[in-house]
Amino acid sequence: MGEHLLGLYLVLEPFAEGAALQQLHPDLRPDASALGITSGTSSIGADSTMPTSAGNLELEPEREHVVVWMEAVAHQTAALLLQKISTLPALSQWGAKQLAADVSYLGNIFFAGLSLPRQQAFAELESLLVCELDVLRAAAAQVTTLPPSIAEVVVAKRGGA
Repeated sequence: MGEHLLGLYLVLEPFAEGAALQQLHPDLRPDASALGITSGTSSIGADSTMPTSAGNLELEPEREHVVVWMEAVAHQTAALLLQKISTLPALSQWGAKQLAADVSYLGNIFFAGLSLPRQQAFAELESLLVCELDVLRAAAAQVTTLPPSIAEVVVAKRGGA
């Protein structure tokens, strides 16, 4: 998946100056309420919020559309990941460890590879996936950017009653 996300900039760049990227497709528009984030931002749990208009970036106006699209794709990818975690029947010790590695990888793709804001929610999710079961419930109660419903799902799936 990382290769596809990293290659997306190259795919979108030829369309940067045209009207095609000026509007986000409705399926890519962030649904802040579903992820527990504030309206007007496109990054879940980012250390610094970035308006969906990419207005705080020093970019040529036509390049702003590419950044907005990349933020939207990253946001939807993160939302899909969180949704899929909810559908897992259970998380074994090794399954949780693998999922933590995958979450870390995706976070690195967004931050280092695509220069998008760091996803603090990913760091919280990763810590819930690797912490010991005896402290899992307490760790889940301390999350600040990960939606509490996702933290509760991780606790339940890992068997941290």
